[in-house]
Amino acid sequence: CQYIEHQKKENTNTVTGIKHSEEVGFHVDWTRTSRFVILGTALIAPTVHYWYGYLGRMIPGNSMRKVLERTALDQFFFAPMFIPTFMT
Repeated sequence: CQYIEHQKKENTNTVTGIKHSEEVGFHVDWTRTSRFVILGTALIAPTVHYWYGYLGRMIPGNSMRKVLERTALDQFFFAPMFIPTFMT
């Protein structure tokens, strides 16, 4: 992701939107990368693993109705609580 963002910034001036061809070196932000690795392994992965496991047990089945019920619970109950947790 960092490389993609770097390429966008490298190829387009943010003020004018005009593309330029100046070569700017890409450097990995190891602090940012480390934060996301820690968040992903210690917070996000276990939380969503248990949440989706709970939803699967609470609302079993593969019908369209059951899938929509699980999706609604996820989007209207879990996401509003989890996204601010992740962002802080």
